[in-house]
Formats: sequence, C-alpha cells, structure tokens
Amino acid sequence: MTRTGSIHCPPCDCHYCPVHKSNLFRDLNELELQKINQTKTCHAYKKKQIIHFQGHPSFGIYCIQSGWVKIYRTNNDGKQYIVRLAGKNDTLGLPTLFTKAPYLWTAEAIEDTVACFLNRQVVLEILQNNSQTTFRLVKYLARRLNETEEERAEMAQHSVRERMARLLVMQSEKYGTPETHGTFIKLHLSREEMAEMIGTAMETTIRFLKEFREDKMIALDGKNITVLDHQRLMETARMV
Repeated sequence: MTRTGSIHCPPCDCHYCPVHKSNLFRDLNELELQKINQTKTCHAYKKKQIIHFQGHPSFGIYCIQSGWVKIYRTNNDGKQYIVRLAGKNDTLGLPTLFTKAPYLWTAEAIEDTVACFLNRQVVLEILQNNSQTTFRLVKYLARRLNETEEERAEMAQHSVRERMARLLVMQSEKYGTPETHGTFIKLHLSREEMAEMIGTAMETTIRFLKEFREDKMIALDGKNITVLDHQRLMETARMV
C-alpha cells in the first residue's frame, strides 16, 4: 500500500466522524464500529499528493473525511483520463475489495484531503455479518456501474463542445455556490484536468471556455469559473 507524502493526523474516532452517519458504513453496530475504529489509520494529504497508485497492490479501501480527490487511469501511451471526482463521504478502492486485484486507478488529492484507510480483511469480516451494509455496498457499486456506462455513452454521442457545457452544468450543480450574478464553482480544476474529464486536448478546453465567456454563459477570473446563464449552458449541452 502506498501512502506517498502522507502526514499522520491526530487520532480519528469513528464515533465523532463528521461523515460516518452518511457514508456506506452508517449501519454498523457498536462492536463493528469499534473494530473499524481500532484497525483503521487516518492520514492527511496535501494537494497533488497520491493516495494510491494504479497497479499497486490493494490492501483495503479509503473513506474520505474531507477534501477532494481525482481518480484517473493512465493509458499505455501515458495519457491520463479522469474517471471521476470523489469528496466527503466517498470511498476509494471499492472495486478491488472482493477481488484482491491491484488498484484500477490512481487517486490524487486535488486539495488538502483527510482519508481513513480500512483494512480489507476487517471490512470483509464485517460484511459477512452485516447484511444491511452489504446490501448498501452492492447498491452503491451498481449505481457507479450505471453511471460509468452512461458517461461512456455520452462521450460517444455528444460533441466536445456539448461535453464541455455539460461538465460546467454538472460542476455548478454539484460544487456551485449561488452568488448575485450567477453560480460560482468552488471546485478549482485545472484546464488540463477539465480536458481529461471530457476526453479532449487542453487547448480545446481553453478555446471553448473563452467562447462560453464571449457568449456570456460564464465568467472567468483566472482558474475561477462562474456560471452566468445556466439555462443556455444546458441547451448547449443538449440537457433540455
């Protein structure tokens, strides 16, 4: 297991964890919670630090307590493709939990992040005896699979311009803060990271952002993006 650049946090108690009651493990009984609490390790990661690497052995999963993480795959030609973003309440490494396969993707903090590592064997022992948590986990994995299939279909059916507009709509809805003149996107992705999410070149991403700004659908201030016309962005993305 790789913990490159990690910094040990003060002891984290699951009983007082801000995300415990809303994540996949909220149905654990007191004994199960104590077992997790006694065997987990909590780490803080600075921006751009790696939580786990694609292809490295998987010994467990990570629960994100705070921060944001990008999960990406590196192809044989070295090109990166962002699979998804993960934040508070999300869990990393679940696809390898039952298979003991290496991590399928790399997980990198895109802002300061705190995550707890849970040993695979401990989690599996709990799942064997807690049907509610097992069922919740199966539903989560099924939903993620459906989302992945939908994303693949969208990549094939929509133009790059439409995918760019769709990304901005989804970011404003998920990470946006309403302001006087629009919705400010709190999550600061680089232009390169945005390009990786929609499968295009960084130059193309920059060009479309400038076009959307000229069309007064968004405002740009360095890396900051504010959505000014949500409806027109949705129409551009063919979401209405």
